[in-house]
Amino acid sequence: LSPIVRKLNGVESILATANVGVRTGTLRLEVTGSSLKLFFNGNLVGRAVDTALPGPGQVGIGGTPRTTFDRFNTSRLLPTLFYDGFNRGLAVDLGPNWKTLVGAVGINGNEAFTGAGTNLAVRDAFALAKVTVEATVNITTSGVASEAHLVARYVNASTYYYVALERN
Repeated sequence: LSPIVRKLNGVESILATANVGVRTGTLRLEVTGSSLKLFFNGNLVGRAVDTALPGPGQVGIGGTPRTTFDRFNTSRLLPTLFYDGFNRGLAVDLGPNWKTLVGAVGINGNEAFTGAGTNLAVRDAFALAKVTVEATVNITTSGVASEAHLVARYVNASTYYYVALERN
């Protein structure tokens, strides 16, 4: 299951859902004006319209244990603003361009990985209103509930949009 979620003042609201049926692939969130689109492996699988978060915000990744991320890409639809292939050695954080806000998000095996519990890291130093956020995600363990998140319009810990790839 892959939902499009609005988190506003700490309250999560599911705006749309899609059943993608797998736990590995390329997840993409496009946010333009009030339009939110969820793509999986290049296919549009969900869309929502929402006006609650009109302004710019940061982008990032998050999730629960047993999720990995690779080829993180952020663009203003065109051209690419920020790309991170996570191609560096073992690290407890993502590096100087990132800010870990909740939990632990580090690097292992040239992939970003999430630690125990809920985790969230955002790309530091810019905020966008019209943005595409994309990453190759993998939930590494079956039989255990886990999620991989892509975040857009992050304002603070209680206000942002995200899409998720979930494995129950």
